[in-house]
Amino acid sequence: MYYNKRVELLTSLVILITLVLLFFLLSMVWPPDSPWSPWWRTDNKRARLICKLAKVNDKDVVYDLGSGDGALLITAAKE
Repeated sequence: MYYNKRVELLTSLVILITLVLLFFLLSMVWPPDSPWSPWWRTDNKRARLICKLAKVNDKDVVYDLGSGDGALLITAAKE
């Protein structure tokens, strides 16, 4: 009888911890202010690095689907 209660308690604890961790992981990917998809701004340093790695020049056409504020496109146009 003591064993069954202990297993029950341990199972409940594991389920609770799993749900809490799942909540925190989902909150990182799916922020509350955006119900459909997450959005993070690309900072200028990373936008320049992306353009450098892609070897963007003045003859290229750059498409950024779902560009948000267009930081990558603006950086590509300046490069």
